[in-house]
Amino acid sequence: MTVVIHTIVAIAHRISPTKMEVPSEREASVHVPASPMRPKVIPKAFSGIPGTADG
Repeated sequence: MTVVIHTIVAIAHRISPTKMEVPSEREASVHVPASPMRPKVIPKAFSGIPGTADG
């Protein structure tokens, strides 16, 4: 299962890293606070995933 998830993350980043962010535990903590765009995009699509620190 983890392999599938990592593959999807890798593909999503290759297709459109700015429009479609697929956060892993590391990704969410690194990228979300750094960019003002991502907190608006991530919670809508991945509101149920832990690590998307949006509040």
